[in-house]
Amino acid sequence: MAKRLKTYEPVVSNKGRPCKYPYNEWFDGQIRRLFQGTMPPDGKGDFECTLAAMEVTIRRAAKFRGIDVSIFYEHDPPALVIQAILQASA
Repeated sequence: MAKRLKTYEPVVSNKGRPCKYPYNEWFDGQIRRLFQGTMPPDGKGDFECTLAAMEVTIRRAAKFRGIDVSIFYEHDPPALVIQAILQASA
């Protein structure tokens, strides 16, 4: 018999290659500053592409997960400030 659920969060499976970025960590609702530059393990940056390209990448990943995201640009040093907008459970 089918069971009723109060809430449900779908598990996002990677169809194809694994994610390059830790989206599940980034989309936890905390405010994060992501720096442009050489990626870890050097620890100098979080992404290597342009700010605009990374914005598109983040928005696409958020949309795939059903999440809204706020993104702001910083230029000195180049960075994106992001925050996932989590919906309150009903």
